[in-house]
Amino acid sequence: MDRFLTKFRHLVVLIIFLTSGIAQASSSVEGVRSGIYKSGTRFVLDFKEKINYKIIQKKDTKEIKIIFPSINWKLPKKRVFSRGAIISYEFNRVALDKTELLLRTNSKVSISRSFILPPIDYKYFRLVIDLSSINKGKEVKSLNKSYNDNKLVISKIKSPIPLFKPLLKSKPVIVIDPGHGGVDGGAIGLNGSLEKDITLTAALYLKKIINDSGRYKVILTRSSDKYLKLRQRINIARKSKAKLFISIHADSINNSRIRGASVYTLSETASDKEAEKLAKRENKADLIGVGSDLDSEDNDVAQILISLVQRETMNHSLKFASIFINQLKRKEKVLGRPNRKAGFVVLKASDVPSILIEMGFMSNKADERKLQTKKFKSKLASAMLESFDRFFEEVDN
Repeated sequence: MDRFLTKFRHLVVLIIFLTSGIAQASSSVEGVRSGIYKSGTRFVLDFKEKINYKIIQKKDTKEIKIIFPSINWKLPKKRVFSRGAIISYEFNRVALDKTELLLRTNSKVSISRSFILPPIDYKYFRLVIDLSSINKGKEVKSLNKSYNDNKLVISKIKSPIPLFKPLLKSKPVIVIDPGHGGVDGGAIGLNGSLEKDITLTAALYLKKIINDSGRYKVILTRSSDKYLKLRQRINIARKSKAKLFISIHADSINNSRIRGASVYTLSETASDKEAEKLAKRENKADLIGVGSDLDSEDNDVAQILISLVQRETMNHSLKFASIFINQLKRKEKVLGRPNRKAGFVVLKASDVPSILIEMGFMSNKADERKLQTKKFKSKLASAMLESFDRFFEEVDN
């Protein structure tokens, strides 16, 4: 009897050990996002480990089912999205070793591709699914594909009617501000190029590429060689009801060896002495602060409202700056500490998230030459578009 109890206890310990090992082995989902990407929709899931999965899509339906082995779903089991073709997801645990994620769309879509990105330049493995719209009159083909053995089978699963309708929103307005202009030439490069010309040509290129994407509307503070006060630049962003304000510049310092891009957000306390000096140089163009639309309010109430708006605006500015610099450093050289803070007057719109981008150094020959190339401007535009997609998906949801 004692021998039997001893074996039984060992068996229980073994079962507990194995089940706990299985639980730990199951990959956990750390993040989810969906938004407009190029001419379609991109859906992304973050996993701690590489995962096998299967995608099922029935003919002529507005649902996509993704089947996983047992996973640790740390996120809300249901969620609605406001941008792109995907309007909601719903997570369900089907069995001990099987889970599924149901995506509902606002129109018929086809899966153009799906793939796993390794955590080379990011913390997690990413499952990426790209969707494209189906033209009227064309049908959606059935799909049942496993992404561990690549077998293709026609699905016969019935799909219920989507529960949610999408929220219709207009294109977010982005104001891009080419620094300097007119009598204010800005920094002068080692080869004689002017900062005002480099920022203008970059802004014109960015406007075309970003507007051509169809996802955002870019407005420039200037599209020719003219002088604008800092307050005028801010007011353009506010009158345009901009969702983001991006001022682009090219720095210059005494050390010609320093090169690379950096991003600044507003702070009364500069992150370092160089940031403080740069802010003072840029602010010399115009020392007028931004006006308030709250003059008619009681002073105490106005101060509270301004404080709340500024806090949210600064948080959004910091969020976008972080997203953008992470995208840019995958494509281009950036400074060792690229996220910086300083008291730039041009960033003081209390209700528009704002950043200032120093694209590089005019005082460095390589940077001065690079800033004038189409290759660099193309990388900058790509980083901006990817950052806009991620920023607005996170803010909207």
